[in-house]
Amino acid sequence: MVLFIFLIITVLSQVVSASPFTKSEAIFVRPAFDLVGERLEFSTHLRGLPVGRQVLEFESTKDYQERTVYVVTFKGFPNLMLRAINYTNDEVYYLDTETFLPLYTSRTYSAGFSSGFMETFFLEGRNEIEVEVTENETRGFTSQVTEPFQGETTLILFSRFADATKKPLIEVFSGSGIQYLQLLPGGFEEVTVGAGTFKAEVVLISPEIGKVWLSNDKYRIPLKIVLETNAGELELNLISATR
Repeated sequence: MVLFIFLIITVLSQVVSASPFTKSEAIFVRPAFDLVGERLEFSTHLRGLPVGRQVLEFESTKDYQERTVYVVTFKGFPNLMLRAINYTNDEVYYLDTETFLPLYTSRTYSAGFSSGFMETFFLEGRNEIEVEVTENETRGFTSQVTEPFQGETTLILFSRFADATKKPLIEVFSGSGIQYLQLLPGGFEEVTVGAGTFKAEVVLISPEIGKVWLSNDKYRIPLKIVLETNAGELELNLISATR
């Protein structure tokens, strides 16, 4: 009996103390194709108004912190209206190829007279996210993470290859801290975007936050993304996909 109790406690402790990598591996659907060279272009609307394009590209792989990562860029091409207010948003991610966890991210942004640069680093030995933001002055924080973690943008990519039927809880970090969101299955819908009409699998991001429509094939390409943001509803629609 004592041995049985000991075994139960051991199993529970392993589950409770499992690293974000281990938990991510349990819900990550590893793609059966090479993502390098994929380029996705989206039209972007904010509050129903067109604001430009965003281009997502898997540029290469490299070794980082003794792991293989995808080097991914997410570049903004604002329209005339946004260029007039000095809007920019360019991001770089190092995504772990085994789990899609963002081991490093950087973001350069501006709007009006405000501009900034944000970097985040995952400290694997301590299971912590370190965030540094440079705006008028430099600030930062370090936060413990226990669940699979994502940035505000990389969460969309993780939704692409996560098993939503397992309803994973995700820690999402930003310049202001960490919040918890949950991925949920949303069934299948037909969706029409600039790239065509598709039957899509829907992934819900904590239903009140947003939805991602994924192509119902092995590539699981994000076709449409709708998110509730502080600035209003943000919608991205796929224009083209090349690989």
